Amino acid sequence: MLEAVTIQLQSFFIEYGAIGVFLGCIIEEIIAPIPSTIIILGSSFFILDGQALGLSSITNLILNISIPAALGMTIGSLFIYGLCYYIGKPFINKWGKYLAIRWEDIEKN
Repeated sequence: MLEAVTIQLQSFFIEYGAIGVFLGCIIEEIIAPIPSTIIILGSSFFILDGQALGLSSITNLILNISIPAALGMTIGSLFIYGLCYYIGKPFINKWGKYLAIRWEDIEKN
């Protein structure tokens, strides 16, 4: 099972590169059970492919993994935030009296 997942991740990250890291981080941020270490460390392992530590490998790491991962996690987090904000406000206004919470209490924090 783990070997099959590793082979699929390897082919995905090698084929799509930075775009794959970006999309993987968006999916990882939206779907909670997927650990971020699989996306970031897995992509680092497969994209860097055993390069020696040097200026070119650090540049490759920053441009192909760090920046796409940061952007993907930010967009995924904003999606969850927006969803919770726009669904949460009507929910709290309707059901908050049973939970002893008001929307004004949330806005204060």
